[in-house]
Amino acid sequence: MTTPDSEYRELERQFTDGIFEAYRFLARTISYRAIWFLDTVALEGGIGAARKFIYGKDATYGLEKLREAGLLDRSIEAWVLEPRFERLFTDEERERARRRLEEYQFDVDAYLEGLERDR
Repeated sequence: MTTPDSEYRELERQFTDGIFEAYRFLARTISYRAIWFLDTVALEGGIGAARKFIYGKDATYGLEKLREAGLLDRSIEAWVLEPRFERLFTDEERERARRRLEEYQFDVDAYLEGLERDR
């Protein structure tokens, strides 16, 4: 039987693993290697890194790079908005991630609808 704490830790692990996999995908497909991003995730964990990026100004280069490649769905902000990770973030954090993506003309609603269809 899993406890709420172990369920949370499992979600946290899945989130962090997903972020690392998204990074590897971007490195392979568009040769985008942001060592500072990897360092932040390694030091802060996926959730800590997500909070740092959605509240900071440092991620603008990365978001621009992903927008140019049409891959904003691989951003940490997009991961924050995934319904399965809703429990890991506050409404304010999720709204901030949404606004950051919308600033880069990412259709968040279509993205979320696509996730629902894929379930």
